[in-house]
Amino acid sequence: MIAEFSLPSCPEPLRYEMDELSEREVREINELHDRWIAKELAGHSSQLLDLCVEESQWIPPDAPPLRGKEAIAKYLAATKGALHEVEVDDVFIGGSDTTAYLTSNYRTRFLPEGASETQEVTGTHLWVLQKQAGEWRVVVIMWSSW
Repeated sequence: MIAEFSLPSCPEPLRYEMDELSEREVREINELHDRWIAKELAGHSSQLLDLCVEESQWIPPDAPPLRGKEAIAKYLAATKGALHEVEVDDVFIGGSDTTAYLTSNYRTRFLPEGASETQEVTGTHLWVLQKQAGEWRVVVIMWSSW
């Protein structure tokens, strides 16, 4: 079954293949993704850890994997600058009622600390999610830039 949803931040409908995920679960995951981006844009990157499992793993481009909230918190604290805009498209969510994945393309505009000009990064990210105590949480995030 394929469902289409349209978000204010995305000009085209998002397509989801819903093998075993209910429409409610897809909506919950999409809402988690939206909350994540809102926290980033508000400058609350430390609060992203609230959306992750304790032993999360982040795999940034051109860097070793970060394992656990403590390592991720250090990474976030060392990342300086102001995020101006995040655009996502081609969002795909699949999986089952306990484990899911999300992929999307992104374009991020930000001003690094000490820089005078805004920079832009474009890439793809992959999330692996797990449902714990009725809530979806991020287990793994991997992103690329191209």
